[in-house]
Amino acid sequence: MRSNSKRKKVFVLIYICILAVPSVLLFKTGDELKQVRYNFNIYKKEAESAIREKENKIMELEEELNFTKSDYDMDDMDYGSCGTAPSGTFLNMVVDWREDSVYNPKEKTAYLTFDDGPSQRTSEILDILDQYGIKATFFVVGTRDKESQSLYKEIVDRGHTLGMHSQSHNYDKIYASTEDFLADFNEIFTTIKDKTNSTPVLFRFPGGSNNPRMVKNNTEEDIKKEMAARGFVYYDWNVSGEDAVYSHVAPDSIVNNVLEGSRNKHRAVILLHDSGAKESTVAALPQIIEGLKKQGFVFDKLESDLVPIQFQ
Repeated sequence: MRSNSKRKKVFVLIYICILAVPSVLLFKTGDELKQVRYNFNIYKKEAESAIREKENKIMELEEELNFTKSDYDMDDMDYGSCGTAPSGTFLNMVVDWREDSVYNPKEKTAYLTFDDGPSQRTSEILDILDQYGIKATFFVVGTRDKESQSLYKEIVDRGHTLGMHSQSHNYDKIYASTEDFLADFNEIFTTIKDKTNSTPVLFRFPGGSNNPRMVKNNTEEDIKKEMAARGFVYYDWNVSGEDAVYSHVAPDSIVNNVLEGSRNKHRAVILLHDSGAKESTVAALPQIIEGLKKQGFVFDKLESDLVPIQFQ
């Protein structure tokens, strides 16, 4: 009898264990699941909050980037739109768009601009400008030798504006397509940044913005829109010294071309050239400066916040 009683107790204990242990395990597992679910909800809320914060920052950046230039009501000129996104190539070649209002100078102002440098003439031109206390603008092309590249920095260090005039100045190459234009300008853009520790914003199309090669290739509109989307500003001219019409133009002819072309203008953006063969331009420069002063002009350099002179 005692043996049967013991067996019953053993069976009862085993039965209790069979029932109790899973219950305890289930209870424990339930608590752990609750804790996991609680932690998951916390992490989920934190992740959602972080995502919302990132989305807000993205929206703020988009609002900053997707702006368009104001209408300046200046002779109904069309300055393009920097709100258009640039293409997906050469994304390093993008500059910050100006924030100040675009303006016209109140004073009668002449802007001396020199294309095609640097050259043996650059230092001579810079010295003459220093003598008269004048700042000017240089639209430069690509160079390989260290001496010429050092002139990029000298132009900037002397307080002048340094703009881009292409790497190669090869019309067939740069105007073949928008991609070819960007590839060429990216090279001079990168070189100027590297050699001067400054970022060029202004540029001048070789041959001007209405040159026949670009028009013939039907690349004019796309190139202009692409460069505007990247924040660059191009300048043409409204006065020319005609110093590149022939291989040698007499200094007196250059002086006369500039002074006659500038007469009765409020703003004169004057095209001259800086290349090794332009001794006549250097010789004419003091007379040009003195003649323009007599006409009542002050002198300044081109900058991005000035209403640009562009061919229509």
